[in-house]
Amino acid sequence: MSVDANQNSFASRRKLMQMELLYDVGLELSSTLDPELLINEIIHRSAMMVDARSVALIKRNANGSFILAAEAATHNVPSALLELNEMNNVWDSGNPQDVNLGVEGWKNIHITRLDGLDQAKALLIIADKEYPDGSTGTFDNDDKALIMAFTSQAGAALRNAELHQNLRQTYLEIEKNEFQKRRKLLQMEMLYEIGLELNSSLEPTLILEEILNRSLVMVDARSAALIVRNDSNNHFEVSSEVSTEVFPSIILEDPILDKVWSTKSAISFKREDTVWKNVLVLPVCSQDYIGGLLIIADKEGLDGSANAFEEEDQSLLQSFAYQAGSALNNAVLYRGLGDSLEALRKSQESREFVQNAFGSYLSPVVVEQIVENPDMIKERGGEERVMTALFSDVAKFSTISEVLTPNELVNFINTYLTEMCEIIERHGGTIDKFEGDAILAFFGAPIYFEDHASRAVMACIEQQDRMKTLRDEWNMPGALPKKLRDIADRWSADGKTFMHVRMGLSAGPMVVGNMGSKTRADYTMMGDTVNLASRLESLQKYYGTSIAINDSIYNQVRDKVEARKLDDVQVVGKTESVAVYEVLGKCGTLEEDDCKALSLYRDGLDAYSEYHFSIARDIFEEVLRIKPEDGPATLYYKRCAEYDANPPKDLIFRMSNK
Repeated sequence: MSVDANQNSFASRRKLMQMELLYDVGLELSSTLDPELLINEIIHRSAMMVDARSVALIKRNANGSFILAAEAATHNVPSALLELNEMNNVWDSGNPQDVNLGVEGWKNIHITRLDGLDQAKALLIIADKEYPDGSTGTFDNDDKALIMAFTSQAGAALRNAELHQNLRQTYLEIEKNEFQKRRKLLQMEMLYEIGLELNSSLEPTLILEEILNRSLVMVDARSAALIVRNDSNNHFEVSSEVSTEVFPSIILEDPILDKVWSTKSAISFKREDTVWKNVLVLPVCSQDYIGGLLIIADKEGLDGSANAFEEEDQSLLQSFAYQAGSALNNAVLYRGLGDSLEALRKSQESREFVQNAFGSYLSPVVVEQIVENPDMIKERGGEERVMTALFSDVAKFSTISEVLTPNELVNFINTYLTEMCEIIERHGGTIDKFEGDAILAFFGAPIYFEDHASRAVMACIEQQDRMKTLRDEWNMPGALPKKLRDIADRWSADGKTFMHVRMGLSAGPMVVGNMGSKTRADYTMMGDTVNLASRLESLQKYYGTSIAINDSIYNQVRDKVEARKLDDVQVVGKTESVAVYEVLGKCGTLEEDDCKALSLYRDGLDAYSEYHFSIARDIFEEVLRIKPEDGPATLYYKRCAEYDANPPKDLIFRMSNK
């Protein structure tokens, strides 16, 4: 093959990888409603997509001056950047601009704008594209197009987060009517769930059906229709409708439709001459893409009357229409991408494809199995499987990283990640990705194991055991840098564990798909089960535990491990609770005192579940005499004291989204 052909093949695969990454990033951003996490994700993902060395998020004060909101850079953001005239130009016009600042780490700059609900929200500054040889340069047109698409998705995520906060605040301020409170909360939860469902679908027809059905439910509308524009004659046509009354064709001739299409702005109006009277028209769009118009008519009142839509309804539908537009655009893009990748796959040998696609994130043993039997995986697209997702994170790692030099931090985190990942792979797990010190993995794909839940739990137990050994090794003289040694000693004196790893596991249905190229492999997972595993990991900050599993896993491993129930938990975004358990170790490995404490804990939990809070409190006090530092026993002891005086209506712990 010629050099030009190789270069073209590499460029083609890189574009495919970037498009796949853009789609994956869109899903992750759409599921994030925490502003701090969202900003962090925007910063790091934008840098990853175009190999940028430095990224910053800039906001503008009320006095018009620019300030640094967040950064991820090898060099600090120079003050000269905040004083550039081009910053005001991009902020006011929304048109991206390139600037050569000439400051180390910030030489070749590309400036784009992120939009909020009703105004410019921030500027995304991306600097110095890094090439394989370590040099830096300017961003090409493909990079800029990718950044433009990414800022569209990031802006949509910001709008969703803002809308979520606004709706939440609205709900908290409403005190007159209990029905209205419940309705607003339902709308917020529904919007979040809809965003996940729409973005997890890659079939345009299914997305269009979901748009219609969901729009009716969200605002109690009587009628809805999707309108598309015929490219041959520029006339509007009805694509589909859901209504008790036939769609009045005269609306298709209303000039308002042209205005909404051209401006991409929602418009409401009243028609007394049709059965659809109170009409709201919204563009189903994302950035430059517009897939059609969503027409909603007549909000149904409690008395059966047909009313106009409230301001909150319009705001909710605007956000929904934008989510729908992004999902529809992704589906169309993905369909074309699938065709392109299929053509690329056929040009390669099966062995080469598998090795290039999976070699960077699966163990050599698993890769060899796939090479020998390629039919065990899909080379393109996602499929739904029942698997186990694993999220792990190191507590207070930011404190650790702050005292280390870059080289020390790299060596330290690489040692930890290598040890943990070897254990995961040895148990048949697949590493999804790393997010700093966090590890995301799954069990059950690309090779399926019936005992995926058991494998995941045993891997976590072994990792926790290995961490104990590592802590002993780190206690040796000179094993840690002095500043890190000081932190470890201080935490030990305070009864805190150095490098305490929290792990959350959830088994259930999820979508897993193969996405990759020669330069980057991405075999990833998504779905509610994945989100639950993440929630269980973060939940352990509250209980002071290490390994948390859902009830589906517990039912499969209860005869193999020592475990105890932590709580019935309602996670953010869900209406139903899930039973959560803590894994203590393999069966038969607990010390005598641990077994006695566990038996008492279970007795206390039984009394607690029967609302015998005074009895339960006494039992948990006995547990704490045996194990004074036991987190769950401490928590329940305090709860029982509170609940004995003021019994709750139920015993479900509801996670906060803050």
